[in-house]
Order: sequence, then structure tokens, then C-alpha cells
Amino acid sequence: MAGSVNPAVQKYLEEVARLKAEAAERAAAKEAKAKASEGALPPGIHNVQGKLSLVLPEPPPEPAAEDCCGGGCVPCIFDTYQDDLADYRGEVARLQTLWSERQQPPAAVQTVAEGGSSAYPVTDVEDLIRAAVVKSAASARQRLSPSRFTPFRLVNVEQINHDTIRWVCESVIDKAGDQDADNKMEIVPLQIREGQHIFIRALVEGKYVTRPFTPLASHARSHQITFMIKIYPNHPYTQTLAARAGEDTVLLRGPISGGPQRDLREARRIVFLTAGSGIMPAYQYLVELLRRPIDGALSSITLVYSARTVEDIWLRAELGDLAKEAPLFGCHFVLTKGGQYHGGFGRLNAARVAQFLAKAGTPQPDPHVPISTSTLVRRGHDTLVLICGPPAFNLDIKHHVSRFGVPESDIFVFQ
Repeated sequence: MAGSVNPAVQKYLEEVARLKAEAAERAAAKEAKAKASEGALPPGIHNVQGKLSLVLPEPPPEPAAEDCCGGGCVPCIFDTYQDDLADYRGEVARLQTLWSERQQPPAAVQTVAEGGSSAYPVTDVEDLIRAAVVKSAASARQRLSPSRFTPFRLVNVEQINHDTIRWVCESVIDKAGDQDADNKMEIVPLQIREGQHIFIRALVEGKYVTRPFTPLASHARSHQITFMIKIYPNHPYTQTLAARAGEDTVLLRGPISGGPQRDLREARRIVFLTAGSGIMPAYQYLVELLRRPIDGALSSITLVYSARTVEDIWLRAELGDLAKEAPLFGCHFVLTKGGQYHGGFGRLNAARVAQFLAKAGTPQPDPHVPISTSTLVRRGHDTLVLICGPPAFNLDIKHHVSRFGVPESDIFVFQ
């Protein structure tokens, strides 16, 4: 029939309309809550003109179904929400107990969202205020949360090469707070450590899509986070990120830990085997390891970075600077196309992986003894191998490292 709408298209349009309506409703509720809390006291027990008032914290926002990326993250956004909810209930119980110990009327209890402040005279005011370990107002302005998305301003977008862009994001909340002359609250530095990643959420073809990225660095003084993002052809999500411009608002969630659960400095030798964007978590650890005094048994750190061409090497200048500053750091680039450059040409096959492991000082297996399960036992060589790249790369490289004789306990693969 002429003019009829395809049922699939109609369903898609209805889904888009529903998502937009829900997003608008959440934005309106957030704005209303922000207006209601303007001028309100932060959670805790406060002395208002010689009288006391108890203000309870707001409960953590419950994530929506589309906030979960479905990627099996540990912890999931719903896991961190439950943790935040438990912390919230514990803090409420603590403040209420402290208040009841001073025999205050329960009517004095209120939430931030209700605004205002109920005040009652009480003796020993200063003692009560000192006893109340109130959460700092700065914690309510934490720039990042693993359980909810926080708006950041995209302050700079730079094209690095033919398929890579660099994003610099700045906290919207902190920038506004810094300009408030009447606001004396402490600014909390960005807490992003090596091995942690952050989720970037984007509206792609009418639906929210979330993917993890390892930040290049966090600048506590300027409240900024830097990302390197590879743009793939015919990939709606990365194409959407590529279309974002400076001063756009982006949604970030994290940080989420995903690194090895051990102190890397306890190893005698560390070898990073990386490919493509897998350099990012390796770079986090390299900066942490090399820009602090080396103590203990750690004697060498080796990076083997596989890329297509020289132009595809991320952070080439930064890695060169690290190599100049730290004699124990060896940096090798292996190009699969485009010639040889400080490391070799071709793919990281078993022979080449064995070559780099041996060069790093890893004891080699006896060539007269066939590789078998009995030979893959711990030989006390204390070489820690960390692998990060595309899934197929990770699988192959782990197999090569295991065949060389490095025990499973000394191999870590970033997911």
C-alpha cells in the first residue's frame, strides 16, 4: 500500500523516540534536583547559628538498563551501584546513630533534596561537630564514578594519524566550581592509576553504546583526561566519536581496574608484548615504573610494540623519551608493513618472541629437551610477561610465551 511504513522501520522509530523521551526525562529530573539543592548544606551534622541540623546524603542514582555495555565488565555498573548503595546506607546509619546518641528529635532529620535546615539547640555543640566525621563536600563533587556516568567537556580533538584521534576531556563540574569565588571546598585530584580504564558512552543510531578506553594520563592540576581513540571504517561507534568536536559534552564512567593483581616491581624482569592500541595500558605501567626510583630486584624492562607502519606507532616520542631517561628500559618496534624500525620487520611469531624474551634475560629452555607439560614448570627466572593487543594477537603471543617456558603465573593478558 502506498504510503505505508515498514513495520521494522516503525519499530525502530518508536524505540528512538522512547530513548529520547527517557533521556529528556532524566535530564529534567537532574536539573530539578540541582536547583532544589542549591544553597543546601552537604551531608552531615551542621552548626547553623548556634543550633544543630542533621542532613542525610542522597542515595546513589540507580543505573538504567542501557548503562550496562553487556561486555561482562568486572565490576559491572550494577555491582558498583550495589556497593555505593551499601556505603550510602552505612553512612546514613552512622549519622543517625550519632544524632540519636545526642537525643535529638527525629524530625530534625532531612535529606539534601528537601533543602532548608531544621535546627535545635543542644549542649556541647562543638564536641558533637568534632565527633561527626562528615564526608567532605569535595567527595560529592568527585569527577569520576565507577557506578554512574559523569559529564565531561571535550576541550580538544587532535588528529594523530590517518585513523587515530586524541581527546582531551575536562570535568564540567570542576571547571564551574573553580570559578565560584564563594565556594571554598577542596578540589579532589583525579584518581586514575595504572591498569585502570574508563568507559565512554555515546548515542549511536538512537541507542546508547558504551566501550572501555585506557586513558593516556590524568592531569590532577587541570582536571583533564586524555584518550587515544582509533577510528575504524564502517564502525558506527568510533565514527560517532570521530564526529565530536571541541566543547561537546561526553559521558565518562570509571575508573575500573583491570591490571595484574601483583606488584610489578617484585619481578626481576618485565616484558611487555603489545600491538596497536594495546600500548595504552603498557604505557601507564611504564610511566609509573620508570619515573620513580627503582629499588628491589627489578633489573630490566622491555617493550616490544607491533604496528603496521611507523606512522601507526602511538606515543612514539613519549616512548623515546622514556628510553632516554631510563637505561634499564629497552624499547623495540616491530613493523608488519613499511620496513624495519628499531626492532625488526614482520609479525611477532614464536621465533621472534623467543628472541626478545632471551634478549631480556629470560632463561631459555634446554634445546635438547622437547617442549612438553613437564618442561613448562617454574624455573625461578622471575620474568613477568604482560600482553595487550587484539584478541587473536593475545592468544598467539600467550601461546608463544608459554612454549618458551614462562609459567602461567608469570603471564598476564589485558582484556
